[in-house]
Amino acid sequence: MKKVLCVFVTVIMLLSCMTACNFHSNFNDGIGNTKFDALPQIEKMLAALTSGDTDAALALMHPDVREQAGYAVAQTSEYLRGRNVVSLETINRSVYTSKGSAGDIRQESGALRVTMDQARTVAISVVYLTTDAGEGFSSFQVVLGTV
Repeated sequence: MKKVLCVFVTVIMLLSCMTACNFHSNFNDGIGNTKFDALPQIEKMLAALTSGDTDAALALMHPDVREQAGYAVAQTSEYLRGRNVVSLETINRSVYTSKGSAGDIRQESGALRVTMDQARTVAISVVYLTTDAGEGFSSFQVVLGTV
């Protein structure tokens, strides 16, 4: 009985040593979780970029990258301006969350296939970040080439 109690106490002590102050989780599309929670923001960003409204597009960027994103947003808008988005299809998606003493982080990233008018198709790679500083895109890229 003494051995069983010692083993039990040892296991409890080891398990308590393995816990941490952070909780991390990572969900990906391998479990069928393919719907972007940030889809409305993605649609708003595409609408702003295709209409040439760079101010609205910059407002959707995360506060940490907003100041540095001006040139890239203008360049992306120049490429997409005047085109109409017909459909969006998820290629892949992953979500990373962290809750801890340094703050809460939720990062949703992935790629989507965007079908535009005149049967043009491009892929976009997005990272939508939610932190204590705010929320928005930390990355929004048009991917040209084979996806």
